[in-house]
Amino acid sequence: MVGRQVDNDSPVMEEEFDHNQLTDILEWIDEMPLTRVKRNLNRDFSDAVLVAEVIYHQLQQAKVFQIVEKHNYQSANSSENKKANWELLRHKVLRKLNMTVTDRDILDFISAKDYAIEKFLLKLRKALDEYIKKRHSQGAPQQQNKKFATPGYPKAYDPSDYRTVSEGIHGNNNRNAAPGNYEALPAWAKSELADKEQRLGAAEETIQILSTKVKKLERLVYLKDLRLDQLEKQNPGSQ
Repeated sequence: MVGRQVDNDSPVMEEEFDHNQLTDILEWIDEMPLTRVKRNLNRDFSDAVLVAEVIYHQLQQAKVFQIVEKHNYQSANSSENKKANWELLRHKVLRKLNMTVTDRDILDFISAKDYAIEKFLLKLRKALDEYIKKRHSQGAPQQQNKKFATPGYPKAYDPSDYRTVSEGIHGNNNRNAAPGNYEALPAWAKSELADKEQRLGAAEETIQILSTKVKKLERLVYLKDLRLDQLEKQNPGSQ
């Protein structure tokens, strides 16, 4: 469950950082396959590792020149190691995105100060959009939409890629069904293949629906925690 760390010295959320912006940031982060489960943004991003992953993922998706070397950023618990990650990211990556991060900002990130990382992520998203648009306008190479996927990734399903079932089991004994010739499959094999594809599609759709519901519930919990923090700061004597 997403939680919050209350900072009694920090002001209540500024007007420019509203509910809709928080929701947008949470949805944006949820779209990415990050290596760490996201429970509390301030703590989870405090060592800069997930920030590096966010930038890497966005540039990879946009198919522009990669400026992040993820292996350089190791999970850290100590303030010293967290600071080292942030300073490396600032020097190697953020300046290329025209982002200014001060020493005070880094201390706020490391200490998981309320709303510090959320505000930073808002700026980062805008900076990434501008960087990607600039790279594309300069003619940066993009992946063409071909039948075959990017090397290292599986290609999309194509029935013509399948051989007959009997060929796979007994060897290439069916001379009428050349490798890759879907039309040469016997009727029973086509029917079985179609049935399995249909069941697989239904299962994937169910998983997607459940995953979306879980993410929405996590965002609701996160936003409710934020609201509770605000109420506690406004009424400190009520605890």
